[in-house]
Amino acid sequence: VPPSVNVAIDKQQGLSCTITFGKEIDESRNYICQ
Repeated sequence: VPPSVNVAIDKQQGLSCTITFGKEIDESRNYICQ
């Protein structure tokens, strides 16, 4: 199972997305939820 993180965009509206990484999390990148 690849590492993933759930990012809450708007807690009031309950919007969120799950970002799935490849082999490792690259903290130098910016991950954008669309």
